[in-house]
Amino acid sequence: MKRLGIILLFCCVYMVCNGQGYDTAYYTQAFGYRVTSVSQPRLFDCVDLWLGTKYRLAGSNEDGIDCSRFAITIYNYAFGQNIDGTADELYRSCTITKMFTAAQGDLIFFKLGRKRVSHVGIYLGDNKFAHASSSKGIIISDVNEPYWKNRFAGFGVIK
Repeated sequence: MKRLGIILLFCCVYMVCNGQGYDTAYYTQAFGYRVTSVSQPRLFDCVDLWLGTKYRLAGSNEDGIDCSRFAITIYNYAFGQNIDGTADELYRSCTITKMFTAAQGDLIFFKLGRKRVSHVGIYLGDNKFAHASSSKGIIISDVNEPYWKNRFAGFGVIK
């Protein structure tokens, strides 16, 4: 019986560490949409902590944060890679990918009324991304909303 308990514990730890069996119900409630999988638990934990934080241009802490600092902070925490730059600089430092190859944790870029990239977020899967909205702070939006779909520039993977 003790051996079975140890095997079950090992299987549960293995599944959580590999993003399988992670509590999607918690994130579904916290994020306000049906989360179907969590392959990057640290990413989801970090986004959860920042949700609702106010937007502040050039801000970089819980008193207020802008889109690029938010993406950088999340990326550095979730993946342990130190990245830096504006939305456009991050875009130029990435390998750009298409929608059908996007994975949780990829950066997502938009052109907001300019010819160059001026907005960045973090892709969560299920066509959702977390970002710093200038009017609502840190929120989760859908890539397929007309506003975002018309301004979509690409997904990026840090080289």
